[in-house]
Parts: sequence; C-alpha cells; structure tokens
Amino acid sequence: MSDLIDGSTRGDYEPPLHKLADVRQSGRAVLLQFGLFLALGLIGGVLWWLVTPRPHYQLVAGQVSMDAIQVMKQVNADMWFAVISAGLGIFAGVVVALRRASGPMGSVLFLIAGASLAALLMWQMGELLTPDHLREQAKLLKPGQALQVPLRLEAKVVLLVWPVSSLCAVGSLLWLRTAPAKRHDED
Repeated sequence: MSDLIDGSTRGDYEPPLHKLADVRQSGRAVLLQFGLFLALGLIGGVLWWLVTPRPHYQLVAGQVSMDAIQVMKQVNADMWFAVISAGLGIFAGVVVALRRASGPMGSVLFLIAGASLAALLMWQMGELLTPDHLREQAKLLKPGQALQVPLRLEAKVVLLVWPVSSLCAVGSLLWLRTAPAKRHDED
C-alpha cells in the first residue's frame, strides 16, 4: 500500500481525535442553528396568524365585496408579516453572529439559507392555520353577513425582510467585533 502524507498506510490511518471533535462540534452547531430557524419560522407563522386582523367579505346587492377598511386589513397582513420577520430576523442574526462556528463567510451563507427557509416556513404556517373554504362559504352567505378572508401574503417581496434583517444584524455585529481591533492596530 502507498504511504499517506504522515507515513501511515490506508489500513491503519486514524484521523486525529481533535479534528473529529471539531467536526462533531461544528455539526452540532449547524443542527442547533437549523433548529433555531425551524422553530422561529413556526413561531413566526403562528404569531403572524394571531396578530393579523383579517378582512372579511360581505354580500351587498347580490355581490360579494370588500369595503375600503377591509382592503386596508388585507394590506396590514403583509405589513405584520414584515414587522414580525424583521424582529425574528434580527434575533436570528444576533444568535448566528454570537455562536458562529465557521468563518464569517460560512456564517453569512448559512444565515441567508436559514433565514430564507424560516421566512418561507412562516408564510406557509400562517396560511395553513387559516381555513380556505371561501367559495363554499360565499355561496351560503346571506345579505349583511360577514365572511372572513383567509390569511394571505399578497406582496411576496416581504419574504426578503427576514434574510435582509438577519444580514444587517450579523453584519453589524461582525463589524463591531473587528472594528475595535483594527482601530487598535492603527494607533
């Protein structure tokens, strides 16, 4: 058999224990951060569903319609999604910046992927909690009776709020960590 770099043969080569421990530790950190994004996405979806006032339709002159106040409530659903996403995104960014296991680039890439996944999960969770039997219920609607509209995210661009706010948080913290050292070196 051919000799490896350290002189051992393939059959008796054992990786150094400290390297295995590092791999295990970084694997645990990735799983913990993934679990954090998963949990925050689910919590965000439930929170979005709880705090968002949902609009309703009414039957007026034989037509199902929504007045201006109800239309504003529909817009508020997107606003509440953005506010909750920003808060959870900043929290996730701070946690990732403080617990980063890899270099800054690895943290940023993981953060973008995790925050994007969490935003998608939040959106789907919020919509799944709201029943969508609108057509069937609209047929049974009587004049003056209200029919609640399912929670929907109309402006899909707000899905970017979570990753952007996370990046702002992690970028600020990483800059604050390195800035004093650079200023000290310049003196």
